[in-house]
Amino acid sequence: MGLFSWLFGPKEPKAEPVDEIRQMIMAASRRAAAAPPALPPELKPYVTRLRAVFARVGSFAAGETPEIGREIYAAHGHDGMVKVCDAIRAQLGGGPARDLEYKWNGVGEWRG
Repeated sequence: MGLFSWLFGPKEPKAEPVDEIRQMIMAASRRAAAAPPALPPELKPYVTRLRAVFARVGSFAAGETPEIGREIYAAHGHDGMVKVCDAIRAQLGGGPARDLEYKWNGVGEWRG
């Protein structure tokens, strides 16, 4: 193959616009599937309280963190705790959520 044919020869076909749109739609649906389900209204006050603890302390290293976990467990069980932790993860990120998991270790059925 000569230099001329390498420079000006047939090129790879570009992706069809339909393919690009299809890929964008598939990526958006994967992101939507990864999003946590909507938080039930009865659990929102717990998220608000935990966010206030995090804002004040910079972590969940406060005595009220396990207390809030015990309240959630008593009223909504382990599933309620998981939903609250998922909401914290969605709102504050993975690091704070992991900190919360650690601070809730031993609360109810929670194992951090």
